Amino acid sequence: MKNRANNLHNSLFAQLERLSDLDEGEMKSELLVNEIKRAEAIVKVSAQIINNGQMVLDAMKFAASASIEVDLPEMFVIKEPTAPPKQISYKR
Repeated sequence: MKNRANNLHNSLFAQLERLSDLDEGEMKSELLVNEIKRAEAIVKVSAQIINNGQMVLDAMKFAASASIEVDLPEMFVIKEPTAPPKQISYKR
């Protein structure tokens, strides 16, 4: 798994598809229980990843509002950079 927001998005939808694809026989089996436990674990970890991203974004906004130049964290890079990360500034 790659550590990007898009991969998290894809992972969540893949789990949703796994749950949706269970047939009637599987819905009554231990497989359903295991998939639900797995889905719950994925949701909990995903929430922490999102909360961490929000904290980093808030810190960047705070630094920029104090006129401190900050590098764009790798976690927010959508494509692999071909150049050093751009510095951003936040204006109100």
